[in-house]
Amino acid sequence: MAVRIYLPHPPSIAEQAAIYLPPYYPGMMAMLARRLLTPEQIDDPSLDPTEHRAALFALARINRLTGIPSTLWLHIHRHIESAASTPSLDRPVRVLDIGTGGGDIPIALSQIAARGGFQLEVHGCDISPTALAHARAQAAAHHAPVEFWPLDPSREALPISCDIAISNLLLHHLEDERITLLLQRLAEAGTHQFHCDLRRCGGGLAMAWLGTRLISRCRMTHVDGPHSVRRALRPDEALGHAHSAGLNRAIVHRTWPARLILEVPRA
Repeated sequence: MAVRIYLPHPPSIAEQAAIYLPPYYPGMMAMLARRLLTPEQIDDPSLDPTEHRAALFALARINRLTGIPSTLWLHIHRHIESAASTPSLDRPVRVLDIGTGGGDIPIALSQIAARGGFQLEVHGCDISPTALAHARAQAAAHHAPVEFWPLDPSREALPISCDIAISNLLLHHLEDERITLLLQRLAEAGTHQFHCDLRRCGGGLAMAWLGTRLISRCRMTHVDGPHSVRRALRPDEALGHAHSAGLNRAIVHRTWPARLILEVPRA
């Protein structure tokens, strides 16, 4: 079956390489041996808001079709139900989604918890005004009681106490130093952490290359998808960042599709 590539305008040379080069080619595994921090278009502060929103819709669809909200909920639910790790609270369990993007993950978690009868207070933060406006609009459209606010936890203190901090597709956007700093700051804030991200491997690169084209028409997602895998961490590297932050009880869960979840217990 042929894969149709949707392009609103002729791609640049770099985009052509990311779009048309097959995911398996000579030298691919050598390229994946270390992180390749190629800039992603979605991180460009001058990105057109319309293109930004299109990418956020595409990412939400990918998250939904790959079951990421349900996967994160399984880990959050297990933590909430664990008597050994859940303190006695006189309020709902508070969850903060770091780098929330379009807000689809906290919105979905709020809905899943409500259907299961769990009291969950969900918040999301991001540094992008476009992403925050989009997330708030989506929460209103889905009647989800999720609050969103501007924050970069790797550089700023949390304005409220949170029981659980999560992220999805965030770590690969950060340089190594900022990953370690983020884990450390969240630990100092007393949160239990779950960070879900891509796993840097050949299978992950192939799925990112093909999956973005099958699921979305967004050209930016077609280009950024493979770049994201090349920027992503291996399980041992994720643990290395946690250990560098003094968080030696951290563990890594491998999950589908070619993802990892770095779990950092409350310090």
